[in-house]
Amino acid sequence: MAHAIILTLNRTLDSEVRQLWHDLEAAGIGKTPGQFDEPPHITFSLFPAANPETLIKLVNSMSITASRVRLVPFGTFLGKKHVLYYTAILSEELLQAHAQHYNVLRREKIEHDPIFSPGNVVFHCTMAVDVEEERFLDGINICLRYKDILDGSVEGIELIEFFPVKVICRRTLVTTGR
Repeated sequence: MAHAIILTLNRTLDSEVRQLWHDLEAAGIGKTPGQFDEPPHITFSLFPAANPETLIKLVNSMSITASRVRLVPFGTFLGKKHVLYYTAILSEELLQAHAQHYNVLRREKIEHDPIFSPGNVVFHCTMAVDVEEERFLDGINICLRYKDILDGSVEGIELIEFFPVKVICRRTLVTTGR
């Protein structure tokens, strides 16, 4: 099974993303992560076939704190069926934590998807997947009618297994007081 380490959003951002998912679902635009039982999140790293026990230790040892994040509309991954997302603008602290995380992955030779490594990753919060071409512009218009900037923070880190989505471990992030 594949696994991912994700950053979960604070209550305000979570609520705003779920509202946008609701609007996309009501319009019949693709499938939202909520329909797969995923929480609103930003993917930090992806593991096609790593040992879950190793990943649990990794999550528990990560030096990462709750930090500001902004989501701005919109981005897309194109393919047979498109993906709509909001771009995640991470704080300097989160970017440093991500770089340190990947240094550990490389040093410990933990198999990971290189597309999420520093220099390659497009930090994002998925709005809809499997968007058919004829509904793509409708999805974009829904994203553009929503707020220009969703402002908040990440408050948790989770290791999930998929599909179906199952939370393997989670912890709440502490704030630094800044």
